[in-house]
Amino acid sequence: MIPLLLTLVHALTPAHAADCFYVSGVVAHTPDGPVADATVAWDGTRLLHVGPGAAPQGCQARAVPEGAHVTPGFVAMPTTIGVREISLEDGTHSNHWPGDQVAASVRVADGYNPYSSLVPITRLGGVTHSLVQPDGGLVAGQPAAVRLAGDTQAEVVVAGHRALWIAPGKLGSRPAGLAALRELFSGADLSGTTLGEHITSADRSVLSRARKERWTLYVPANRASDIEALLRFVDDVPMPLVIVGGAEAWMHAEGLARRGVAVVVDPLVYGPGGMDAIHGRKDNAAVLAEAGVDVILSSFESHNARALRFVAGNAVRGGMSHADAIKAITHTPGKVLGLKGQGSLSAGGSPTLAIWTDDPLDVTGRLHALWIDGRPIALESRQSRLVDAWRVLDGPVAPITTTHPR
Repeated sequence: MIPLLLTLVHALTPAHAADCFYVSGVVAHTPDGPVADATVAWDGTRLLHVGPGAAPQGCQARAVPEGAHVTPGFVAMPTTIGVREISLEDGTHSNHWPGDQVAASVRVADGYNPYSSLVPITRLGGVTHSLVQPDGGLVAGQPAAVRLAGDTQAEVVVAGHRALWIAPGKLGSRPAGLAALRELFSGADLSGTTLGEHITSADRSVLSRARKERWTLYVPANRASDIEALLRFVDDVPMPLVIVGGAEAWMHAEGLARRGVAVVVDPLVYGPGGMDAIHGRKDNAAVLAEAGVDVILSSFESHNARALRFVAGNAVRGGMSHADAIKAITHTPGKVLGLKGQGSLSAGGSPTLAIWTDDPLDVTGRLHALWIDGRPIALESRQSRLVDAWRVLDGPVAPITTTHPR
């Protein structure tokens, strides 16, 4: 009789009960804005509930501080996390290949190191994903979207994001670079030309696929005139475009919005940020967002990518709404990178979330817990282990061991 009762209990228990969790009474930052006094429930594969009301039956409660906030995991882009460990040590660089101006077939993902020391410390800022950029000539290669948890390249590199990193200025002249790019994407025969001497058959094949399949083009540009020329370029070569830098993008906000061009901006450019950013302004991100541009906020740093939330906080100080700033480090970059269900705190989405003690865009907020694809992440790094090892000096100090990046 007892075995029969156990069988019936098991049959009536929700399938997710064993690994379903929830937090309640939190501020949930959804794509439509913050929801107060919300419940967020998830299992190992998806978000089950986000909003008012009770969690699904059988889920286990997780303790959180009073007034906690829940956000999707943050997305840092662009970075060199996993491909550039020490700036002054060439042996730790896997994203730079000088020489050939066209390296379309080179994938930066092939050099990504999941065990990089930057991975754990970046996660301490609530960052769960990143776009890793290549560095080279006119067509530097293929950037990679990665999740900051896992053992192997196959596990961490997000499949499906097809993109090229291009830099017209690498030819020494922006007009010459754009003209060359038009030729490259048109499939023109460049044999006998300086540019065509080093283009491999693999590069030609990738360029043809990129045009046919409409791969995303990432292009560094700050100056308004450069951005204007790039808008004409995508009129001629209709491919998704992401402007990286965009210090003067506010001048072309309507054109960017009309063409669906996303812009990665640094809200800490409060004025002239260089000869290419003389007309930078602190409300750049706010003006772009108001015009309907897909805005992505970035620190443009790799070793300090964990400070992304403070960069977003400065965008709010510059006039951007708090909800738009959260969206610009979660939902919008997730959409651009094709991270299905990532960056969106809504039922059915990915169980990739960060739980904060307070507003994450405020210095008082601290990361309380982090989950990536339903996997709880230890909030530690080499730096935090060093602090723990040297906190008490009343005896021999245990050696600092290398731990798994998970």
